[in-house]
Amino acid sequence: RTGKSNQRFNLARLAILGINCIT
Repeated sequence: RTGKSNQRFNLARLAILGINCIT
């Protein structure tokens, strides 16, 4: 199962989205 891996990917995507929102 890729539960932890998926969570990590989700975190990275969230960070990118946050940066996009800030800029």
